[in-house]
Amino acid sequence: MSRADVATRESTPYARENLVAVNASRAAKRLTLAAGELLPRVRDRALRAEVAAWLELRTRLM
Repeated sequence: MSRADVATRESTPYARENLVAVNASRAAKRLTLAAGELLPRVRDRALRAEVAAWLELRTRLM
């Protein structure tokens, strides 16, 4: 999933019909936290930028 497609607190209400999107957002949040811990070891600039962008989005994920 992309950052543009992920469900956020502002874009997606907690509702039964959004359960798949909410669960995907929660999974993205867990992955973002794990990737953030590894960020100091990443040398590729593009990958560092992508992880940093996800970390900025993390507070809005479910």
